[in-house]
Amino acid sequence: MKTKILIAFAINLLLLTACKKGDTGPSGKDGKDGAANINSTTYNVSSWISGSSAWYVNLSVPALTSSNLNSAGVQVFFSTNSGTNWWALPYTEVASTNYFFNYTTSVGNVQPQWVYNGVGLGSSPNTFYSTTVQLKVVVIPPAMIKPGVDNTNYEEMKAAYNLKD
Repeated sequence: MKTKILIAFAINLLLLTACKKGDTGPSGKDGKDGAANINSTTYNVSSWISGSSAWYVNLSVPALTSSNLNSAGVQVFFSTNSGTNWWALPYTEVASTNYFFNYTTSVGNVQPQWVYNGVGLGSSPNTFYSTTVQLKVVVIPPAMIKPGVDNTNYEEMKAAYNLKD
């Protein structure tokens, strides 16, 4: 019995001491920061609701939750040329009478508003621009907000956060 225990001990000792740690390999390249938690959605707005003081639309944005509504970065852009150019809201359209384009947020919702600075409601954005307006909503979780990024410049945001069109 003592012989069997001694042989088992010798085999275990041999196995443990025979292993040798390998050399550390070279460091890998840093990967590109991802945008997995950043939500960017484009909406084609074919019709607007006429309210008492503005034209508006309600956009469903599930990324806006009760836990991040007051801390997430939210930016809205609009395009009148199929996404070739994106302009940040708030925006002022200078015409014979100005229009103001802004937005409000609530849990699960972004409401862009087109306000006419004249008598009545003026024209809807689609009528004014003679095209279907596109809106892009970008929601950035608080922990992913990068200082120094101009959030009114879509191309800069796209590069900084690796956004896909």
